[in-house]
Amino acid sequence: MRGITDELRLLQRSLQEALLDGSCMSSDQSVMVEAVDEFKSVIDQMRQFLWFYLNAMANGEQMIELLRQAAKNGHDPAKTLEQIESLPEYGLIHYYLPPNRKPN
Repeated sequence: MRGITDELRLLQRSLQEALLDGSCMSSDQSVMVEAVDEFKSVIDQMRQFLWFYLNAMANGEQMIELLRQAAKNGHDPAKTLEQIESLPEYGLIHYYLPPNRKPN
């Protein structure tokens, strides 16, 4: 995980430099925007998964058992996430962040 973390930091620096020096503004800009949008989607999914993972580790077996049962029964992960989202622990710390606002 440390290797991936370091690579993500490096990627962030590279993207930031491309914005600052204007090299991201090229004829392939639409391709780049599409790639970054897809990457953002995957990162968002990973962030959500990591939130569930950390919450499960902190809150014990209840969430882990839901995930195990879903995997065992071949259920749709989205349905399992809906079940987890209905748990009180989820509602206490998960809130909607408008798309135009950056997290702190």
